Amino acid sequence: MRSAAPSQLCLVLLGLLLAGNAVTLYFLFNTPQLYRLKGLLVQDASRFSDASLRTTVLGLDTAGYAIFLTYGQSNSVNSGQIGYKPRGNVLNFHNGVLYRYEDPALGGQGQQGSVWGRVGDQLVEQTAYAGAVFALAGANGKTLEQLSRPPYYDYLLQDYAALRQQLGRVDAILLHQGEANHRHRQAGDYRRAFIAFEQQLRRDGITAPLYLA
Repeated sequence: MRSAAPSQLCLVLLGLLLAGNAVTLYFLFNTPQLYRLKGLLVQDASRFSDASLRTTVLGLDTAGYAIFLTYGQSNSVNSGQIGYKPRGNVLNFHNGVLYRYEDPALGGQGQQGSVWGRVGDQLVEQTAYAGAVFALAGANGKTLEQLSRPPYYDYLLQDYAALRQQLGRVDAILLHQGEANHRHRQAGDYRRAFIAFEQQLRRDGITAPLYLA
């Protein structure tokens, strides 16, 4: 019986090495500490909308709740560390329905974690509100100028109108954005872009306060 040629043996060894590295990288990137790095390397442009395993909240009086619409780039959606479970009355508004908040949040791009569950818990624990509702409308990796145009801006308007119709108000728009402008060397014009964005909101009838994180 002829033994395998040296070149074939090298290919087999190389294949085993690559397979071992692939398994290592899989588990490495599924550790909570590196979810942020994974989100930077592979950004998911689709919005998470699978509510099949989510808990709906019906007939809730949200008079004492804070109603927030979040906007911006990856840090405003599902590109952070996953695994946090809100302890308080923190809810996720999506397609006209209220759900118990959990990651990945419905409506946000990506399938990792977001900051809003933690923000909601802090607001409830500090007795600022009885609860908090978050609707996620941001988009990964976009400059403020891009977020001022369709389709991203249209999604913001749609969520704003739905919140007003279903819950009666929007207490604030929380804007978490800036890295994309810096990366595209637009940081020097950020003040101008932010003022233009706010003016655009007001022209379109959005009266909720705008907070920049």
